[in-house]
Amino acid sequence: MLRDLSVSLERVGGVAADLGDLEAARSAYGEGLELCRQLHAALPEHPRFAKELTDAETRWAALSER
Repeated sequence: MLRDLSVSLERVGGVAADLGDLEAARSAYGEGLELCRQLHAALPEHPRFAKELTDAETRWAALSER
C-alpha cells in the first residue's frame, strides 16, 4: 500500500513538474521520497525498494536543480 502511494505521488509530481508547478511537484516528490525511505528502512534487503529509493532521490535532486 505504501509503495502504491509512493508511485502515485511520483506520477503526480511528474505531471506537476511538466505543467511548471514546481511547488506542487516538490510536495508530491517529497512525500513520495519519504515513503520510499520508510519502505527501504523496513525492508533493506529488498532490492526493489533500494532501487526505488535511489530513483526517488534522483528525481528530487533533478527537481531541486530547476
